[in-house]
Amino acid sequence: MNWYELAIKFNLKVPFTICYGLVNAIPKNWKACLKNRIPNVTHDTTVNALRTSSIYSTLLNTIFVPPTAETKILCHGLTENTIQKVYLMPFAITNEVKIIMFQYKVIHNVLPTRVTLYRDGILESPICNLCNAEEQTLHHPLIINCILTVDFWILFQDWWNQKTNETITLSISHILYGWHDRTKYWQVLNYYLLIAKYCIFCTSLRGDVLDFQNFLSFIRGKLEILKEIATAKKALPKFYRTWAFLC
Repeated sequence: MNWYELAIKFNLKVPFTICYGLVNAIPKNWKACLKNRIPNVTHDTTVNALRTSSIYSTLLNTIFVPPTAETKILCHGLTENTIQKVYLMPFAITNEVKIIMFQYKVIHNVLPTRVTLYRDGILESPICNLCNAEEQTLHHPLIINCILTVDFWILFQDWWNQKTNETITLSISHILYGWHDRTKYWQVLNYYLLIAKYCIFCTSLRGDVLDFQNFLSFIRGKLEILKEIATAKKALPKFYRTWAFLC
């Protein structure tokens, strides 16, 4: 279709130079992808097939590649069907941007640790300042396998059992990527797992001693904030239904 036919068909009121400029700005490989990805389209249905949604879908499928984090997620026993739940989980359980961004960094393995800070010349030692025994990476030992964090997660499980009468066994996958079994309190559990990880990380940054009682104090402060928000929104009944058993 030449410019004159195009202008008549779509009632275009712009100079032909703008049209040709836009067409020429489209990369050649994009044009090739769009032409090759339309299967068995007859002359009568070509216009209908080239909807914005179909073009966008084609570009997503042919240009964008899955993030490297997905390989690590799959190695921890999750499936391709549950990866999307991992990404969406923090947005579903909290509105705190700081906590959401923290979990994003955990998922994508970009949370700064003493190993990375030492590599960048910011710290003088990569050794974990919680246990003073091993180099501190995200999985080993900061969040998961540090001697002190192992004890911390044991205390967490015992505390959760006492509060809910719900016995849980936390795996590395649960700690890093969340609890996706739809148990009675799974959303609240995910929120506390996020807060627990954040407390461990902040404790390491400050160089303090990791203490489970400090985590409980932090949690109580969070609940007071949530209660005040619920009061302002006149949603106290919902707050008590969700959080009262942990107050």
